[in-house]
Amino acid sequence: KDRAGPNTQGKAQNLRVVSEDMILKKISPLYPVIARRKGMEGEVLLEVDINKDGEVVNVLVNKSSGYKLLDESARLAIKKWLFVPNIEGKVLVPVVFKLK
Repeated sequence: KDRAGPNTQGKAQNLRVVSEDMILKKISPLYPVIARRKGMEGEVLLEVDINKDGEVVNVLVNKSSGYKLLDESARLAIKKWLFVPNIEGKVLVPVVFKLK
Protein backbone atom coordinates (compact mmCIF):
# COMPACT_ATOMS: atom_id res chain seq x y z
CA LYS A 1 0.00 0.00 0.00
CA ASP A 2 1.63 3.24 -1.16
CA ARG A 3 -0.85 5.68 0.27
CA ALA A 4 -0.36 7.11 3.72
CA GLY A 5 -2.84 6.39 6.49
CA PRO A 6 -5.53 8.58 8.00
CA ASN A 7 -3.15 11.19 9.47
CA THR A 8 -3.63 13.49 6.49
CA GLN A 9 -5.50 16.29 8.20
CA GLY A 10 -3.24 19.12 9.30
CA LYS A 11 -3.37 20.36 12.85
CA ALA A 12 -1.12 23.37 12.39
CA GLN A 13 -3.06 25.82 14.52
CA ASN A 14 -0.50 27.90 16.47
CA LEU A 15 2.82 26.70 15.10
CA ARG A 16 5.17 28.94 13.15
CA VAL A 17 6.51 27.92 9.79
CA VAL A 18 10.28 27.58 9.68
CA SER A 19 12.30 30.31 7.98
CA GLU A 20 15.79 30.04 6.48
CA ASP A 21 17.34 32.21 9.22
CA MET A 22 16.30 29.62 11.83
CA ILE A 23 18.35 26.83 10.20
CA LEU A 24 22.08 26.25 10.75
CA LYS A 25 22.39 22.85 9.05
CA LYS A 26 19.98 21.59 6.43
CA ILE A 27 19.92 18.09 4.93
CA SER A 28 17.81 17.62 1.81
CA PRO A 29 15.55 14.58 1.80
CA LEU A 30 16.30 11.83 -0.67
CA TYR A 31 13.69 11.30 -3.37
CA PRO A 32 13.16 7.53 -3.08
CA VAL A 33 13.84 5.69 -6.36
CA ILE A 34 10.58 3.74 -6.12
CA ALA A 35 8.66 6.99 -5.58
CA ARG A 36 10.30 8.49 -8.68
CA ARG A 37 9.47 5.44 -10.78
CA LYS A 38 5.85 5.49 -9.66
CA GLY A 39 5.56 9.24 -10.27
CA MET A 40 4.82 10.06 -6.64
CA GLU A 41 4.77 13.78 -5.85
CA GLY A 42 3.43 15.78 -2.95
CA GLU A 43 4.06 18.07 -0.04
CA VAL A 44 4.47 16.85 3.51
CA LEU A 45 4.15 19.21 6.45
CA LEU A 46 6.32 18.20 9.39
CA GLU A 47 5.99 19.29 12.99
CA VAL A 48 9.51 19.60 14.37
CA ASP A 49 10.27 19.77 18.10
CA ILE A 50 13.52 21.65 18.83
CA ASN A 51 15.45 21.84 22.12
CA LYS A 52 17.24 24.94 23.49
CA ASP A 53 20.49 23.92 21.73
CA GLY A 54 18.78 23.89 18.33
CA GLU A 55 18.78 20.10 18.05
CA VAL A 56 15.80 18.24 16.67
CA VAL A 57 14.13 16.21 19.40
CA ASN A 58 11.19 14.80 17.46
CA VAL A 59 9.61 14.99 14.00
CA LEU A 60 5.95 14.18 13.36
CA VAL A 61 3.94 14.23 10.16
CA ASN A 62 1.42 17.05 10.58
CA LYS A 63 -0.03 16.70 7.07
CA SER A 64 0.87 13.79 4.83
CA SER A 65 1.97 14.02 1.21
CA GLY A 66 -0.33 11.08 0.61
CA TYR A 67 2.61 8.69 0.33
CA LYS A 68 4.29 7.01 3.32
CA LEU A 69 7.55 6.73 1.37
CA LEU A 70 7.81 10.49 0.82
CA ASP A 71 6.67 11.32 4.36
CA GLU A 72 9.30 9.05 5.89
CA SER A 73 12.10 10.33 3.64
CA ALA A 74 11.29 13.90 4.66
CA ARG A 75 11.05 12.96 8.35
CA LEU A 76 14.44 11.20 8.34
CA ALA A 77 16.19 14.16 6.68
CA ILE A 78 14.71 16.79 8.99
CA LYS A 79 15.81 14.75 12.04
CA LYS A 80 19.40 15.63 11.01
CA TRP A 81 18.81 19.39 10.79
CA LEU A 82 20.29 21.84 13.28
CA PHE A 83 18.53 25.06 14.21
CA VAL A 84 19.87 28.21 15.83
CA PRO A 85 19.94 27.90 19.64
CA ASN A 86 17.09 29.26 21.76
CA ILE A 87 14.32 28.65 19.23
CA GLU A 88 13.07 25.86 21.52
CA GLY A 89 9.58 24.63 20.79
CA LYS A 90 7.81 23.42 17.68
CA VAL A 91 7.96 24.68 14.12
CA LEU A 92 6.38 23.52 10.89
CA VAL A 93 8.61 22.47 8.01
CA PRO A 94 7.03 21.98 4.57
CA VAL A 95 8.86 19.57 2.25
CA VAL A 96 7.89 19.37 -1.42
CA PHE A 97 8.62 16.36 -3.61
CA LYS A 98 8.28 17.34 -7.27
CA LEU A 99 9.56 15.38 -10.26
CA LYS A 100 11.41 17.42 -12.87
